[in-house]
Amino acid sequence: MKSFIAILSALLILQVSGQSLTQVLDDAIDQLNEESTIDNLVSVTGSEQTKVILTKQGLNVTLKLNVQETICTKDSAGLFSDCTLKPSNVAIIDTCTCMMKYENCVLNKVEITGCPEVLSPISNMLIPLADSASNSTSDLSSAGGGSS
Repeated sequence: MKSFIAILSALLILQVSGQSLTQVLDDAIDQLNEESTIDNLVSVTGSEQTKVILTKQGLNVTLKLNVQETICTKDSAGLFSDCTLKPSNVAIIDTCTCMMKYENCVLNKVEITGCPEVLSPISNMLIPLADSASNSTSDLSSAGGGSS
């Protein structure tokens, strides 16, 4: 019964703040796909709203997402919602926590934690080093580094 009341309270806060749970979920998965280190888009297979806080500045929502790789590549410019999931025996499947901060109904900040399969920090660190000798000059310049 307590969890039912908590869910109703969270939905009421979202409604009062001008956000829908669908929009919050879409914002989270869009950011996750932007930050992911895999070539394909991921889609949500399950979600749990773990925290909703209404502040003077806006709204903070924390979601736990179960995601699965789709057949759509990132460069296909498709929407994750239009993509078919890869079969689970070959797909990357992961669990992520997304902390979303809205100010005046506008997404201001997203922090994603977890997701070791989708947001591999090791491959994020290796990509610039592997490319540094060849064609990452513009990447280094925009990141505040010098030119080669």
